[in-house]
Amino acid sequence: MIGPQWLESIKEVSGLDPLGVQAISISIYGYLLPGMTNVTNRLRYYTFLCWVLSNYAKKSGSAKIEDWHYYLRKSEFLFALIAEMHHCEENYSSSMVGSRTTSPLIKKEKKEVIDIAKYTKLEGPHKSYFQNPGGGFAQYYQGPMKSLKFIVDGGEIRWQLADDIAEPKEKQFGVKAAKIFDSNAHLDLFHRCVIAEQVSREQLKKMADSLCACRIETNKDEQALLLNILFDLNDQYAESGLRRRKSLRLLLNLIINDENTGLSVEEFRNICMYHYYSNGKRLKIREDETEVINFWDVYQTHEYFAFALQCLLYVFERMVKKTNGSFNEVFEEMRKEALQVDPDKVQSMAAFKRVDIGMNALLSKFITSISFSNSYDKSWFSNAMSEYFLMKKFDEAGKKDDLGLMTCIAIFIIGKVYFRAYKCRDYYKGLKFNFSEEYQMTIDRLKKTISNVTEKDDHLWSFVYIVIKEFVVDWHANVALRKFRYNKKSTLRFGIQNNKFVLAQRIKLDWPVFTHPRLAVAFRFLEDAGLLREIGNARYVLTKQGHSFLEKVNGL
Repeated sequence: MIGPQWLESIKEVSGLDPLGVQAISISIYGYLLPGMTNVTNRLRYYTFLCWVLSNYAKKSGSAKIEDWHYYLRKSEFLFALIAEMHHCEENYSSSMVGSRTTSPLIKKEKKEVIDIAKYTKLEGPHKSYFQNPGGGFAQYYQGPMKSLKFIVDGGEIRWQLADDIAEPKEKQFGVKAAKIFDSNAHLDLFHRCVIAEQVSREQLKKMADSLCACRIETNKDEQALLLNILFDLNDQYAESGLRRRKSLRLLLNLIINDENTGLSVEEFRNICMYHYYSNGKRLKIREDETEVINFWDVYQTHEYFAFALQCLLYVFERMVKKTNGSFNEVFEEMRKEALQVDPDKVQSMAAFKRVDIGMNALLSKFITSISFSNSYDKSWFSNAMSEYFLMKKFDEAGKKDDLGLMTCIAIFIIGKVYFRAYKCRDYYKGLKFNFSEEYQMTIDRLKKTISNVTEKDDHLWSFVYIVIKEFVVDWHANVALRKFRYNKKSTLRFGIQNNKFVLAQRIKLDWPVFTHPRLAVAFRFLEDAGLLREIGNARYVLTKQGHSFLEKVNGL
């Protein structure tokens, strides 16, 4: 537990992942889909940015990093404006770098001529489209582009197209990508607008059909290059390319199961976790895809664990805001208000010793023993094997601001995570990725926490107490203090003054939302490449080209 009076004042809080639990998910995702992250939102940036590097080298001649950054920023901003103009009549999220700035300019202000310099200079009266001097390239894309062999370190502006200097050339894609992108129409106009630092709506419309991020299909060579890289058709990336191919091929094969309704990110994850489709049909697993599916199983399991801890953090902070008391005082308020629990009626932890019985039946005994302050039908917990069902109930809790239901669901998920990890413990120990050891340590710590309580045959409420203390309060303090070593802004959401918990003054207590930012990128990449089509509600089906391409990769 963090000690008393260690923080004199908390005025502002910043930073994401306050419990530091997302690192494991990020590591697994990067292992399965190398070259893709939750912020590389559009596939065409890989070829576009290669062209920008090449075009700057040909037409500028300046080796000053400031000049390169300014040219890059103007190019990124114009690229985003083109996408917004191409979809200006649609309810469309472009997911482009700087779209929060470009979207209002196109859809609300509807200016006939847009001053590019006004929104790309780092200093001036107008807020820049992006704060990083190197734009979205430096912030989001340079790492993935390096891993995919588009660029390498070197050159006068710190980065160079990969096959300018690297060998063997057939395994590098930078110059090839730049040359292919250069064959697109209206790039001379694009360059003139960048140099002139302004663009009209008519010019944007003229460039949109060939240069919008969604128009990769108009350039067949560009489309073929990007599909070759995504699926590593020529085995150029060794093991990393094979894992990416298997993950993307798995996604495409799962969509075929029911093309009438399509597939969502949520269903992809649950199918990998339970090996059943939502219609009850059992998943047939290719022998060479077993490892990939099991990795996605671990990914999904950890995502739910992280979400459950986020929920408990939210409930704890709500109680801190109300009481400003010691940990025991805050926890007691949580016990009384969040769940209206009578400790003597709560299921004993002794049942946790019996790991051979159904985890759902066990946890439902705990949940149904809680005295709710409202009239919820508690029987649904006994059938809640589906996380989709839990998330639906969680949404209901959000609409009613029901902290009790939120806490129940969080503890329920933590219990399911533990039992799943316990049953698969030998397999999890064999996983090889950057955070495999840390993940195993997390599961072992959870197991130890449960064991300590069961040995005392204590109330399950004691388990809730320890989880909040060790996995929420202590973890947040450790993560925030580690970040403070290299970040001048505090990431602490709460601290202790005079033995009392206090919240940061500018903290936002937003109801937790379970999102899938990383996997959504994989779906969007395949859509950009022409293999998928969204049919509404973030559900996707294969295109005609997607069907023929899948036949090809299934033969690999």
